Amino acid sequence: MPTAPAKRVAIYSAGEAGVRLSVALQSGKEFKPVAFVDDHHALHGSVINGIEVFSPSELPTIIPEFSIADRGCRALLKQGVVAATS
Repeated sequence: MPTAPAKRVAIYSAGEAGVRLSVALQSGKEFKPVAFVDDHHALHGSVINGIEVFSPSELPTIIPEFSIADRGCRALLKQGVVAATS
């Protein structure tokens, strides 16, 4: 039986907990972290564990660009709400 492709996800927080989560997700098969989202301006544009860090204001762009799977994120964006999503 073929396996489903990994769901592409963004991780809110490029801090220690977010980095640990990215490592855990990268070692599994269900999720593929493709972006970090963080409020800390100094991290924007950096790459951690092969994953780029973006500003929360970039969510409307990165969700479709990276084919992020979360329908909840898409619903928030349609309502004009850009908030921490997990």
